[in-house]
Amino acid sequence: MWMAKWFLVVRLLAVVLPSCGQSFCAHAGVPDSGLSYTNYRVADVPWSIHVIRVERSNSQLQIHSTHAGGGALGLSTLSDQIKLLDSRQGTPVAAVNGDYYKRDGAYAGDPRGLQIVDGELVSAPAGGVCFWIDALGQPHATNVLSLFQIIWPNGATNLFGLNEERPLNSVELYTPALGLSTHTAGGRELILEQTGGSA
Repeated sequence: MWMAKWFLVVRLLAVVLPSCGQSFCAHAGVPDSGLSYTNYRVADVPWSIHVIRVERSNSQLQIHSTHAGGGALGLSTLSDQIKLLDSRQGTPVAAVNGDYYKRDGAYAGDPRGLQIVDGELVSAPAGGVCFWIDALGQPHATNVLSLFQIIWPNGATNLFGLNEERPLNSVELYTPALGLSTHTAGGRELILEQTGGSA
């Protein structure tokens, strides 16, 4: 079970960084580094499975999620995403491109499920299995459902999505992570603004 859990972590992991101000040996497999790498090859499939094991108790390592362009949409290579990382967070020692996303149209790069970047929810869960790290630093891999809803003054409710293409007759919440445009046509858009210290 432990190995399967870490395979999920690696599959969905974006970047592993040593913590700021810490000395760290980035050589995979070095004793006490907290990080090891193995490549399993299955010739008859053919598969090449890259496994990175991260010792979670090692405070010198952090796991970060990234997205193209630093927002909720867009396509870019993993190396381009790594270049956008704030160097004050540390130095990347491992990275895996491991999410499913829309490939075409105005919402190209929209994750197909949950994504949290530096504590900000940029994409809502879609009901399938997701990997995320909670506020206490604990990893989770399980099915997650969105219960986002608007309760109108008359008591009526509407479910809504987050930073996605808006389906016909539905409600979508767009956050600043989406950029300067909602990339939508038609429909009604309402802008939520913070006033007097509350949203």
